[in-house]
Amino acid sequence: MNKIIKVVDELVKNKSKIKEILNDKKFSSLFTEEEIEQINNKLIERNVSYFEYIPHPSEELIIKAVRENGLLIKYIKNPSKEAQLIAIRQNEDSFELIKNPSFEAQLEAVKINGFLIKEIKNSSEKVQLEAVKQDGQALAFIKNPSEKVQLEALREDGAYIQYIENPSDKIKIEALKN
Repeated sequence: MNKIIKVVDELVKNKSKIKEILNDKKFSSLFTEEEIEQINNKLIERNVSYFEYIPHPSEELIIKAVRENGLLIKYIKNPSKEAQLIAIRQNEDSFELIKNPSFEAQLEAVKINGFLIKEIKNSSEKVQLEAVKQDGQALAFIKNPSEKVQLEALREDGAYIQYIENPSDKIKIEALKN
């Protein structure tokens, strides 16, 4: 472990070259995969922002990093569902950094902040319902919401009828109730 700590100390001393060193095949050939993982873990323990320099991080390392700073999800090409959920729970702004969020991540995001529905292309009715349950005004960002979604939003405030094109009589009556 002393060897690992010495390597990490040297990397930290050369902050400006960490990425270059970690990506160098000569560097990685000096260590076993286990040692590389230990080095990466120690770097993250020192400063989680070093995560962005780590090439091909393990799932364990990804989880560790996003648990501390959800915004680090932006450095992961195809984050797992678990990593997406942890990142969103840690910082809801991380949702916008996920290129293809899973259904579960979409659901989690709108449960935290209904307005995040505007970041989702082709959202499912279930995701739309959760968004308007969290904040009825999220209806403003849903294209062609189902009657069920419209009714749910209007239960919060009838004024949200303004976000519905050509409301049906049933929708108008519900808006008047609230």
